[in-house]
Amino acid sequence: MKTLKLFIAGLVVVFIATSNSASAQTIQHNVNADFQEAIYIPCADVWIQGTLTFHFTYNLNKKTGKIDRMHWNVIHQDLMEVETGEKFIIIDTGNDNMGLNFAWFNNLNSSNGLVGVYDVEDGWLNEWMPEDIFDEGSYVEMACKFIVGGEVYSISVMVQIHKNANGEVTVDNSKTIFKCIE
Repeated sequence: MKTLKLFIAGLVVVFIATSNSASAQTIQHNVNADFQEAIYIPCADVWIQGTLTFHFTYNLNKKTGKIDRMHWNVIHQDLMEVETGEKFIIIDTGNDNMGLNFAWFNNLNSSNGLVGVYDVEDGWLNEWMPEDIFDEGSYVEMACKFIVGGEVYSISVMVQIHKNANGEVTVDNSKTIFKCIE
């Protein structure tokens, strides 16, 4: 009898824990880039060619139906440095619940000047784009790295803005670190 009660209690806990998250919609999407024509990577001072796949996960706010947070990471790559033929590795993962990068990701081709390289048309997030950037939250992209020829180049960005219940800013912190060729 105790086992049955414990089992039912466990089911109730699982139902309560998942019922709130079930009402918010999370969308996952892969975006591929095909760099058949060499592109220049200024930070590493190299030209690269190949393919790259980003995985995006974005959550739609259950009240507004608009994006309220996004996560991205590189899940596949086959890139090489054009001049030497060495493997070029990109490590990139980040989270944004301030909307700082939503517009940039929405216009991947024109933002990078690489028309037709990505397998999404600019405006692929139009349906879910919020009208304004949020006035508080976090943007973290601390693991954006390029590795070629044994050298590691990095671009790290962290922004946090938080308000208390009275609307007063209690945290306003931002930091950007570039480790590039000087």
